[in-house]
Amino acid sequence: MELRQLVGPTEDKDYDNPTGDLVYPQIPGELYETVFDFGCGCGRIARQLMLQRAVPKHYLGIDVNRRMIE
Repeated sequence: MELRQLVGPTEDKDYDNPTGDLVYPQIPGELYETVFDFGCGCGRIARQLMLQRAVPKHYLGIDVNRRMIE
């Protein structure tokens, strides 16, 4: 919860993707094959990506805050 507070939304619903819709609908599904998440924080978008129908085959998230990655 502490890390969530540092990045913004804290509720579980903000880290979920129950419909499986594309996280960024303006980007075609086939372009999600490889995702580079610069400033991934504690993984809110990563979690949503893994729950979407077009699941990335490769995901790399980096952040300057080591605790976020751990």
